[in-house]
Formats: sequence, C-alpha cells, structure tokens
Amino acid sequence: MSPNDPRIEPYYALAEELDVPVAIHTGPGPSARVPAANRPLGKPLLIAPVLDRHPRMRLYLMHGVSRYTPEAIELMRRYPTAYADLARQTWTGPRDTAYARLRALMEAGMGKRLMFGTDVGLEAIAFAIERIESAPFLSAAEKRDIFYCNAVHFFRFEGLSCP
Repeated sequence: MSPNDPRIEPYYALAEELDVPVAIHTGPGPSARVPAANRPLGKPLLIAPVLDRHPRMRLYLMHGVSRYTPEAIELMRRYPTAYADLARQTWTGPRDTAYARLRALMEAGMGKRLMFGTDVGLEAIAFAIERIESAPFLSAAEKRDIFYCNAVHFFRFEGLSCP
C-alpha cells in the first residue's frame, strides 16, 4: 500500500491532531526478511502529499536514507517535521557508500534530523554504532545528536535534555 493511499488518511489526521509521530517504512524493497515489500512504494517522496495536507504531522522515515538519500533530503528540506533514521545506512554495504550517503545528509543540513537505528538483531548494533562513531567527518556533537539528542527532540521525551 502506498503511504499516500486515501484509506490511511484518517490515521494521519488523528496523528496530526494528537501530535503522535508517524513512522513510514521506506527503502529498497523486497528482501529475505520482507519478501512482500514493494520497491516503488518505498520512495520517501510518496508521503509528500500527506505532509501537504498535514503540515504539523511529525514523520519519521524508516530507512529513509539508504537507496533514496536524494529523495529523503528533498522531503526533509520541504517539510521540517520530517526526520529519518540511519537504519541500513550504517550497516549495509561498503563503508564508503554509507559514508557518502551520510555525508550528503550532513552537507544538506539534515544533521539535526537524523536518528540512530539498526532494524536488525542485537548482533548488528555494535557494527552500526561503530560506523557512526568512526565517521571522520562527524563532530562529537553531531554524533551525540544522531545517537540521542535528535530522538529526544523528535519524540518529545519529557524530562530529558540535550546540551
């Protein structure tokens, strides 16, 4: 189902009204884990019409920065309530590819709207953390934002703060 399918509209309206974040699965498509995934339906820009109708809706693009990094950047530029996680970005594929995608997001000014994620079992979490920790172009503050501060802001965790 496309993320802009009219049948989901009541859900989006309620999420906006109640200020509940919405997570949309984006990314490359079918895999051994999700054989029914549809690659064309994983494009981040498909959600743009929804954000036009619900400009206060907080959206989080799951895996939004893997294959569709340029689309994720465009969507995030247009809609300040859109964030993305770095699941798959950090642990799949060659390090150079992952870093090129992450660098593109940082250079596009999205550093305050990227959140850590893995979407895998515990065995890959350390690997995903290492990929971000060892990125030579990220400052300590940018890494802290990705691992913690951006999620605190996006999810509005009360009682938690970031420097």
